[in-house]
Amino acid sequence: MKLSMKPDLFDEIELQAERLAGFFKALGSPERVLILWLLMEKEMTVNEIALTIRASQPSTSRHLNILGLNKLVESRQVQQSVFYHLADNERTRDCLVLKNKPPAILKEFNQIEKEKSNVCA
Repeated sequence: MKLSMKPDLFDEIELQAERLAGFFKALGSPERVLILWLLMEKEMTVNEIALTIRASQPSTSRHLNILGLNKLVESRQVQQSVFYHLADNERTRDCLVLKNKPPAILKEFNQIEKEKSNVCA
């Protein structure tokens, strides 16, 4: 059975499907999911994120760019530092993967924060 739709409706459905596919592609990397989990806790620089997820700064920047293009993260500049945070929009609020972050990730993140504090003290 073939469905017939108005061309405008089909174009709109096709556009929505492309947007949704891009969104899922943005979540298709474990590193990007880790970044989102970290940014749920606090705003971070690319170097802080790279250190925490054990990735290079260029690789982390590429992941942040993809997340930004998909409107999942935003940034703000303070002098020469760029801070990243979750975007405040429907995509980030409704994303189920963000609602199910594992406690181990947060425990490790908090441990790294304590170690950084001890080094700086």
